[in-house]
Amino acid sequence: DHTDKMNVDARSTQFGDKIQIDYTNEYLLIRFEESMVASIDSGKVLLYRPSSSKQDALFPMIFSENVIKIPKENLISGRYILKLSWYSEGLKYEIDRPVNIQ
Repeated sequence: DHTDKMNVDARSTQFGDKIQIDYTNEYLLIRFEESMVASIDSGKVLLYRPSSSKQDALFPMIFSENVIKIPKENLISGRYILKLSWYSEGLKYEIDRPVNIQ
């Protein structure tokens, strides 16, 4: 439903600057502000590949401290849309970010 999507987007904007994307040779690192991690009940990480949905990759939102590590070996070089979806206190949140895997 379009109204639900608008509500999720409006609710999620406050977290946009609390999530940082970094890269190492082996991992795509998604860093969350520590205060956010404690309030997340469950979530998922989708790397959506606009050029081919067969190359999309879905991962559970599992933290190592306040970081999610996505192995680059599971990804193909190029452009993805990183879609973070999570629930906190029964409410859904989503953040989308473009990422480029080298």
